Amino acid sequence: MTKSKNIKNFLIKTNDKWEATFQDKFEESLLLFLTEKCNLNCQNCFMANKMGEKELSMDNIVSIIKNNKRFKKVDLMGGEPLLYSSINKLIKYLKEENKDISLYTNGVLLNSIPENLMPLRVCISFYELESSEASRKPLFEIADKIEKFRAKHKDNIIKLVLLLDETNYTNALDYINKVEDKFSWLKKITIGLMRNEDDYWNDNIPGVLSFKKYAETVQMILDNYDGKLDIDVFLKGVLTFGLDEENAEYDYRTNRFKCVFADMSYSECLFNAHLNTEQYLDANYELPKCLDTCQHTGKKKCIADKVRVLNRSNYGREK
Repeated sequence: MTKSKNIKNFLIKTNDKWEATFQDKFEESLLLFLTEKCNLNCQNCFMANKMGEKELSMDNIVSIIKNNKRFKKVDLMGGEPLLYSSINKLIKYLKEENKDISLYTNGVLLNSIPENLMPLRVCISFYELESSEASRKPLFEIADKIEKFRAKHKDNIIKLVLLLDETNYTNALDYINKVEDKFSWLKKITIGLMRNEDDYWNDNIPGVLSFKKYAETVQMILDNYDGKLDIDVFLKGVLTFGLDEENAEYDYRTNRFKCVFADMSYSECLFNAHLNTEQYLDANYELPKCLDTCQHTGKKKCIADKVRVLNRSNYGREK
């Protein structure tokens, strides 16, 4: 397979405050992009070239699940998944099938989820804490909705992802501190990276933060943050933390995210999801297994994985 061009590795150094570790045990994930509809219009959105009116049918989803029983983890994506016409029926079905569900939402419709479908894990990404532009996903504008959702069931889980771009990366440390102060129950935050999905590896697109600046920002946060949150970092295939990967007890299969879109097109890799491959899925088809080597980096690790950086001051951890 052909490697993507100009991919460099950036070494992130940790001090005594942190312990870098691999993400939890490898687990294949089925990503269902339920609908092309969205209630926002974000710049460089992952799905910007797929917005429309189509949505996956429940019949197709049921067939996909039945023919791919090996997937224990199912991520519900959009557009905005809470605009999917059968979202409540789908969540109920997946729970009955004992699937590990994550719902990726902008949070605007968070409290439309009925309590009888909880507990539920939701992931909310944001660029800013406060903004008059809804497309910047200002987190504090939906803070009340987050607290209300969390209060509905003690086992509801909320994951927050700070997406970095050229506009906000210099505010990253300040934002993390303020998020920790705002949500005292939070244990972890993810530092993500906004890229243009039509040309993912191109650093020279307006608004896009370069991989180099992303690495420098992550390093700055680890050097200066004195709070108690653990931190997840994207792009294990680009950033390296000096971990002894070849000797680690880690499953090195790649392509662990299998993507099915609202028009039933299919991508075997999250980082190919933007391509118009005209590869369509038969709902009665078993999805292919993961590869041994990443087609983008040539490495035996999934570029979509994260590194989990554990904060030693959290939960009384010792070095």
